[in-house]
Amino acid sequence: MRRPRGQFPERIESIADLPSPIAEVIRQAEPGDALREIIRIPPGAYPFRRTVWGFDLPFGWRQTAERFWAVGERAAMVIDVETGAVRSAVTVPLAALVEVCVFQELLYSWIELLWAGQDAVNSIRVEYNSVGNELIYRGLTRMRETFPRRSLPVSGSPSGIDLADFPFKFQSFLRTSLMAGETLLTAVYQPAIRPAARRWQPFISPNRTFAVTDLNVLVIADQRNRFLRRDRAATDYSIVRHFYPLEQLQQAAVEPGPDADHLRLRFGTGAAIHDATFAVAAPLAQQLCHALCGNGREPGRG
Repeated sequence: MRRPRGQFPERIESIADLPSPIAEVIRQAEPGDALREIIRIPPGAYPFRRTVWGFDLPFGWRQTAERFWAVGERAAMVIDVETGAVRSAVTVPLAALVEVCVFQELLYSWIELLWAGQDAVNSIRVEYNSVGNELIYRGLTRMRETFPRRSLPVSGSPSGIDLADFPFKFQSFLRTSLMAGETLLTAVYQPAIRPAARRWQPFISPNRTFAVTDLNVLVIADQRNRFLRRDRAATDYSIVRHFYPLEQLQQAAVEPGPDADHLRLRFGTGAAIHDATFAVAAPLAQQLCHALCGNGREPGRG
């Protein structure tokens, strides 16, 4: 059966095309002439899932609300709508973003925004059908265009970083994650890390690519729970991308571990701190840590 177009994300050309209650909420946060993208995300039904003994089991269905995602010059807004009325509205200051995460598995996707509030890091996640990925990525690009550009030490030639040894999946997603004019400063591929003494335990880390550009730290990974016993081959059909604004990076440090070092990146300001920690092989962890040194943050070793 062919799905109607209304079940997929769609672009709204102008704020004038929105119902009045939604348009008014958006205008309060961002003037209409400053809006750069408006996307309608229709309601959807998604299964509840629980992992039992390594098997992923669905338990019923949950319904998401109709949502509108608007991106302006200063803020992004996520508006939940029910029967034509605004149920809730969240405003995300773009200058406070500490991470944007995008997950995709076949036709199921979500985007999550994390930003520094007054006392803590806030987050909101929006699920959608992957058919709308191109539109969602347009909104993501609009947000990333507001990130300040930074100059960092370059590993090799910015235009000639060799990705030939990267698996094609990671080559492809890295290239499509870069915006026009964005400079790739360094990139490394880290294969999945298995515990040295416990061969049958879950992997310490999935396959990952780390990249540093003049805008952000970019981490592209397989979905971690794919290393449980259920269909491990499905990892080929999923990917998660993390975009961390370079402007928000406060500290980069390496902590030694028995099977791998831990690269610890700290983002945010004041009490609103977002820590991102990754298991990385020792030489690569140090390479990435020093690549970030030019942002005015001294790398350390725990």
